Amino acid sequence: MYRGEGQDKDFLVLLFYELEEIQGTVRTPIYEDLLRKYEFPESTASRYIEQFDPSESGQINKETLLQALGYPINYKPRVELSREVSILSSDMGPYQQYFIINMTDRYMKYFPNMKVVSKLKVRLDSVYGPLWHVFIIRGQYWGYYSHDTHTGLVFRRGDYIYLVYRSPTT
Repeated sequence: MYRGEGQDKDFLVLLFYELEEIQGTVRTPIYEDLLRKYEFPESTASRYIEQFDPSESGQINKETLLQALGYPINYKPRVELSREVSILSSDMGPYQQYFIINMTDRYMKYFPNMKVVSKLKVRLDSVYGPLWHVFIIRGQYWGYYSHDTHTGLVFRRGDYIYLVYRSPTT
């Protein structure tokens, strides 16, 4: 997933906003761990962390991150989904939706549906913690399920409906 220096700036900001959506605050070790999960080289991840948490407070704040990347304080990267994608139901924030839909799109390009389901589940478990469920449905469906707060996403792309959620942990 690591794409090289020039393309990383918006990705780093998106990652920050996604963590902020999920957790409220962005803790440095969690951000650094996420960089590694997205296959940033160890040295690159460490260098970014030094810039984003120079006082080693254990938290990354938006102003420091944006300043280190050369962005104005009010900068928010554009989160655009393809016109082919229609969100049917979601209680996730827009940044997490964006990451999950793009992850799904990448896998759909290279793998058959059955493989996409397993790869996406493994990736979600790795990035966001365990107990994720992934369904790819063609046609109508009815469902009734429980999920953790802010982890449910149902979207349509073409003939397929994607259902992604995390089981309650308590």
